[in-house]
Amino acid sequence: MNRPVYKVLEDIMLKKDLRVADIAKICDLPDSTVRGIITRKQNSVALEVAFRLSRGLGVSLEMLNGEVVDNEKQSVELDRREYQHIKKYQSLNETGKDQMDSYTDYILNNEANRRKQPQEVGKKGKESVK
Repeated sequence: MNRPVYKVLEDIMLKKDLRVADIAKICDLPDSTVRGIITRKQNSVALEVAFRLSRGLGVSLEMLNGEVVDNEKQSVELDRREYQHIKKYQSLNETGKDQMDSYTDYILNNEANRRKQPQEVGKKGKESVK
C-alpha cells in the first residue's frame, strides 16, 4: 500500500531540514498549497503539483506517491544550503552557468578552499547517500 503524500512530504521536510516556505519556494508553489497538503493530510495531489514537488525536491514521482523506490537508482540527500545553490544555478542562462562553472573550478584549484578529507556521511547536517 502506498503512503499518503503528506507523510512522504513530512519525511522529506524532516530529512532535509526544510520548512513549508522552503518547499514552496524551491518547488515554485504557493505556500498555501504545500501547507494544505500537510494540514489536510492529503493522500494525493494534482499532477502539476506532483511534478513541481518532484522537480524541486529532486525526488521521483514514485517516491512522492509513496511507492518503494528501486534501490538500484541512487539518490543523494541535500541540505537547504545545497538546494539554494542548485536553484540559483538553474536560474542562470548558459553564459551564467559557464561563468559559475569556471569560478567553481577556480575556487577548487585553491588548496585553502578544499577540505583535507571528504566530508563523512551524516556530518554537518548532511543526510546519508542512498
